[in-house]
Amino acid sequence: MTSTSAGRSLRGRAGWLTMTVLATGVALVSAPYLTLDPDTFLAEQRAAYLPTCPPWSCTWAAR
Repeated sequence: MTSTSAGRSLRGRAGWLTMTVLATGVALVSAPYLTLDPDTFLAEQRAAYLPTCPPWSCTWAAR
């Protein structure tokens, strides 16, 4: 392996590592909003979601 190909490999690995860490961070930050729990929704989202929520999945709506 030459020094240029080793440099590319190192930059490639660093790029993939950076992308993986950032993607994991985005997933962790956004995870609470993907629960379909209206308590975490914005007011506009809640107003649109609650009327269309099926009765068997809206047991928390009575709260």
